[in-house]
Amino acid sequence: MLALFGAGHIAEKLLKDGIKPGLIFDNNPELNEQSIENVRIYSPTKDKLKQVSKIIICTTSFLEVEKQISALGYSGNIALAKPLEDQKIIRQLNEFKFNGFISSGLPSIDHSSGGGIYRIYETEEGSEICKIFNGNTHGLIMHEQQLVFTCQGIGIIFIDLDGHETHRIQLHKKLRPHGISISNGSIFVACSSADCIFQLNYNGEILDTFNISNKCSISGSAQHHCNDLYISNDSIYVSMFSISGNWKKGIFDGGVLEINIETKQQRVLCSNLRMPHSVTLHDGIFHVLNSYDGELLGYNFEPIGSLPGFTRGLQFKDNLAIIGESRNRNFSLLNGKKTFASLDSKLTIVDPRLKVSRSISLRDGISEIHGIVAN
Repeated sequence: MLALFGAGHIAEKLLKDGIKPGLIFDNNPELNEQSIENVRIYSPTKDKLKQVSKIIICTTSFLEVEKQISALGYSGNIALAKPLEDQKIIRQLNEFKFNGFISSGLPSIDHSSGGGIYRIYETEEGSEICKIFNGNTHGLIMHEQQLVFTCQGIGIIFIDLDGHETHRIQLHKKLRPHGISISNGSIFVACSSADCIFQLNYNGEILDTFNISNKCSISGSAQHHCNDLYISNDSIYVSMFSISGNWKKGIFDGGVLEINIETKQQRVLCSNLRMPHSVTLHDGIFHVLNSYDGELLGYNFEPIGSLPGFTRGLQFKDNLAIIGESRNRNFSLLNGKKTFASLDSKLTIVDPRLKVSRSISLRDGISEIHGIVAN
């Protein structure tokens, strides 16, 4: 026998559309033994549920209903009413549990807070956060079941998923390595204090250098603040605070620059962003975080949506976007921000299609997120 659960307007619509249930369940005791369209309403009980082979849930509280009827011993077929199809995606968002790692670029304080690599494991009861590496870390990727990340003052570090170091490449301490990528046996690292990208082998030997401009060599200091990078089809895609190299002069014409690995020819893909990070390719489309404005940009670098934090760190998993929101320390630097600045630090899991999200809060000692890796 078919039953509906929820005696509201959705159930009424299904009945008018020709659905013929044997009964309707509802948790409102005032409706018990009442009827809709000559279909009797009952409070859910074990005995009544034994008579039912399929239940169509007609209430937005479908997660609670599923738990309720399961606790009452029901093991039959469960469906969601078609008007609630979008709720299926929201359910996926709620059921998705993050299991992965983040990097934090703060000064290293101790073994529970500050800069380093953290493992985050989310369960129904909450999230477990454990620091597995202590240091001022930035770019973070997964490569051959190892975490590879940049660490200020050291260079590039490889660790296994338990936090044991397997390899280290020393870089000059003043380079401030940020974004990292591995392609065709080479390691590419963006050095924000040198306005360049190094191509290295695993011995740390520099195979090639890709300078953003000559401004750093002329002025003696970095002028573009390149940060994250992505490698695709023999090109480097790098995000930076200023395409023109004038962010220290208050011109935040940030964007994404494409550099051909063979010819070193450069092409600006987008500009006029404010402190962008985390350029990446998902489903054949480039995405980047317009960090100061909290925006996720997608097709043609158009805004998909915005969040209140300083967005930095992006990975896609199961068609969801996992975005790092750092405590926003820059709210007084620029004018015109459309949303309230968030002082929280969290991972936010976003469904880009429905524009819905939920967050995993981080403790106060982890106020910055740079890279994200989801298992």
